[in-house]
Amino acid sequence: MSKIMRYATGPRASQVVVSGERLETSGIVAAMDVPRDIAAQTRSVLVQLEALLRLADADKANLTRIQIWLADMRDFDGMNRVYDEWIGGADQPARACVGAQLAHDHYLIEIQAVGSF
Repeated sequence: MSKIMRYATGPRASQVVVSGERLETSGIVAAMDVPRDIAAQTRSVLVQLEALLRLADADKANLTRIQIWLADMRDFDGMNRVYDEWIGGADQPARACVGAQLAHDHYLIEIQAVGSF
């Protein structure tokens, strides 16, 4: 039986769960003090994602799938400029991006990641 490790655990969810060779994050949104700007919020979310990966002794190379939700699909190109710079040219995970109503009007983007060791 695989041991399940939970990191950055709060009252409702763990921010990262590792089970066997699988890693999964909760949805990540920008902090409320980050401007309501897609580039700023995308950078904020990706910085948080990197920190969560480090907690689980992982990095971008471990990512197998990224799910992105945008409050407004007109932000797709702006988000992609930041994301493309962040992910680089190698070790591309599978990715999906959809439009969705997010939990608060301030949020423009939410990202969830899955990875493997």
